[in-house]
Amino acid sequence: MKYFILLVGVLGLSACVCTDSRDAPEIIAKASPIDCDHSQSIPEMAIKEQVKGWVLLAYSLDKNGFPVDMEVIDSNPQGYFEETALATYSACQFVKTAHIETNERLMMNLEFNYTNLKPYSSVYAQQ
Repeated sequence: MKYFILLVGVLGLSACVCTDSRDAPEIIAKASPIDCDHSQSIPEMAIKEQVKGWVLLAYSLDKNGFPVDMEVIDSNPQGYFEETALATYSACQFVKTAHIETNERLMMNLEFNYTNLKPYSSVYAQQ
């Protein structure tokens, strides 16, 4: 009986380790999307499983303010929101909110919540 209780305890603790819920990184905005559909769609799988998360994107801006080479840097949980984040923001035009050098890499953190959508934020990233 004590081995059964020990086994249940170990399995319970290992389940807690598997559900890594890291907070989204804090970043400073240097560009904001404009002329963009901000109504991020939450993937059905995330709604069904009631999963909240975030995606960190890196990108550069061309001379007209459109993102170039947008890529996912990190996300949590992985496998839920990356595709939606790229699809939503890769076609947006951005306006500079601070001085941005040519080919400077910026970051944008998108938070996804099936109950309410939180606004994006973006930051300068070292090349």
